Amino acid sequence: MSPNDKPANEKVKVLDTVYHGRLQPHSLEAEQTVLGSVMIDTTAFPKVTEYLHRESFYWDKHAVIYEICEELFNSNEPIDIMTISEKLKRIEKYDEIGGDLYLEELQDATPFPSNVEFYAKVVQEKFILRTIFTTSQEAAEKVFEPDADPEIVLDQAMDKFFSIQSYKLSKSYRPVKDIALETMDELGKIAERDGELTGITSGYKKLDKLTG
Repeated sequence: MSPNDKPANEKVKVLDTVYHGRLQPHSLEAEQTVLGSVMIDTTAFPKVTEYLHRESFYWDKHAVIYEICEELFNSNEPIDIMTISEKLKRIEKYDEIGGDLYLEELQDATPFPSNVEFYAKVVQEKFILRTIFTTSQEAAEKVFEPDADPEIVLDQAMDKFFSIQSYKLSKSYRPVKDIALETMDELGKIAERDGELTGITSGYKKLDKLTG
């Protein structure tokens, strides 16, 4: 991996050296294997989308390649070195990615395409760990603000942590909008019960009212 490569998420890049100078959780090998597997066997792509999305990748070049693979798959085009190269040239990312040489390296780094689901899970887990770290850092920064409200900071952090949990509870990535709509629908049903408690009390009236 070239020193010029950078994480796919700008926040990740900013926080890279914050925690004792250590890089955030990621697996170069797993990311390479996932992409190499898709290039060798296009039919593996649907398995990958069950776990990953563009932001799941730590390295920017991998995020770009994944996005191109997704475009090719949705257009019923083959996913291989030639088609990916053409797309990279069109968006002027070919040289930045490393050209055909790096695409070939991805294929060579893939021992068995049939194991793509295992490596996709590894990439997903690293993404979740990075998101946990970023969320924690953001909350830590907010507590030092002069007008920081403990309840607001805690609520915002909890919302983000619940969103992170959704990645793990379901295999596929789900847009926040979809999750929010489902949540609002569920809260509406709870409100219609007019305060009737259907589960076990947590000891906190506000939380019991929200969760039913």
